[in-house]
Amino acid sequence: MTTDVTTTDADHDHDHDHDHDHDHGFMNRIRLVNGIAALVATALLIVVLVQVPWTTTVTYNRLAREFGVPVYSLVAIPIVLTITWWRGKTPASAPAPTRPQKILAIAILVPFLVLFLGAQAVLAQAYLQAGGAW
Repeated sequence: MTTDVTTTDADHDHDHDHDHDHDHGFMNRIRLVNGIAALVATALLIVVLVQVPWTTTVTYNRLAREFGVPVYSLVAIPIVLTITWWRGKTPASAPAPTRPQKILAIAILVPFLVLFLGAQAVLAQAYLQAGGAW
């Protein structure tokens, strides 16, 4: 009986160490995700900054009139807010985010990316259909 209890304690200690290692690895993955998110956001902004002049100032002005704000703002604001929120939830010193927080972050990012890419496709198609000039 006593031997069993000792073994259980040893197993418990081992499990605890394993959990700690897992948390550390998880935090590293969170930092990696943060880095990737920042890179993706930067890439999207670069694409927009390059594409808006490329589709001519007329196209840009039409979009700005239609949405009531510059296209830059439309794209930049959700990206910045999402990354700021994600980083705010997961500073290096804080415990790893809970599953709901991760799901919420993904739920914010995925539809935005889909909408952004969809808008890009629609714009490109409209631009081409108009003979490359609006």
